[in-house]
Amino acid sequence: MQYPEVPTITLPDGTSPSILSGIPPEKLPSLPPSVQRKLVRALEDLLQKAHAMPRGKTVKEDQDRHVFIDAVSWQLATCLRYSMPTRIAEAVASLTFLTEAHRRIYKGTKVDVIPTLYLGVALSRIEGEEERALKTFKEAFDNLHASSQVPAKNLIWARANMARMLRGMGRNAEASIQERLTSLREWIVNNSLDFFPNVITNAIADDIGTGAHILDHRDVIAHFSRFRELGPNQWVLDDKIVLTK
Repeated sequence: MQYPEVPTITLPDGTSPSILSGIPPEKLPSLPPSVQRKLVRALEDLLQKAHAMPRGKTVKEDQDRHVFIDAVSWQLATCLRYSMPTRIAEAVASLTFLTEAHRRIYKGTKVDVIPTLYLGVALSRIEGEEERALKTFKEAFDNLHASSQVPAKNLIWARANMARMLRGMGRNAEASIQERLTSLREWIVNNSLDFFPNVITNAIADDIGTGAHILDHRDVIAHFSRFRELGPNQWVLDDKIVLTK
């Protein structure tokens, strides 16, 4: 089977990694906006070419085709998430494809939790898609127990976006539950040694007010006041414990 050529992209440091496997999406905020946009456009073009590939002549070839499309779809979705400002709302089509493909493969018996969380966030940022977003979030959270470990930052990001959307719908009591639940206010205070204040803030705060009712809560403010930044990824906790990552 003939696969589309995977292009490279030239970065400010002069390197030219593959757009599919050479750039961790989490590094996008450190790249110039023009490079971020160029990377997204290249992935969108590659995904269009991937979908245009003919079906395989064998079951194995067809499976490999789907694996390739999944890989490009996921790289695009994560790069849209980590673009500055985030463009996750543009990832609905890619994430819908990923979650539905997973559902077809397992005949509806398994949920691909992380892409489903991403889809919930993407939908939560589109006016008129609130009910679909709530259904998607619920599907993901109801299946956490059946998934391999979901990164904590993905969970707090998703819950923060769900809470922001619920407040926008006037459902403040439900939003408050999400803000307190496991991975938000109480989680932040109880995981001092795992994530620094800037890591938490970067994970949930954005330009539309996500995380506002978490980060400005008195318990979180008091907790963050215990930290003093020494330098990049180096903090002092309670003026005595030096933390580095």
